[in-house]
Amino acid sequence: MADLIVNMVFKSIKEGNKEIEMSKIYDHADQLTHLDKNKLKKAVKNFIDLLEFYNIAYSNKDSIVVNNFKPSLETFAFALFYLFDQKQIPVNILRSYKLKYLMLDINEIIYYIKKLEQNGLVNFNVQKETFDLSPKIEMEELPQKILRS
Repeated sequence: MADLIVNMVFKSIKEGNKEIEMSKIYDHADQLTHLDKNKLKKAVKNFIDLLEFYNIAYSNKDSIVVNNFKPSLETFAFALFYLFDQKQIPVNILRSYKLKYLMLDINEIIYYIKKLEQNGLVNFNVQKETFDLSPKIEMEELPQKILRS
């Protein structure tokens, strides 16, 4: 169902479409899973329940309506520091699905990184075709530092 989030919900948000037809969700889920009709209906219902639980979208009879969703700087910081902790190289961090699940494109990711740099939490240097991205603090310090920024 992660594919539904990335290719239906995330895409809808990026294109400025607030509404996704229920039939398109069922068609896409069917292409991905090839479940029988009853199981497909249950899977899509569970997917929509999760979207509603996390306040990403709400449903009506014929469609789901996507809420504007932007993670807080704190949420982004914890996701980024998790990737630092996993010893990810900078280029893999920018391409990471863990950040894409926050429904951010590359420009928004860079915006958040620059905010963290302004708050003294990361180093971010861009030169022609290369860049450096590294933490200025340890992950254990993040909760205290992020609350002060």
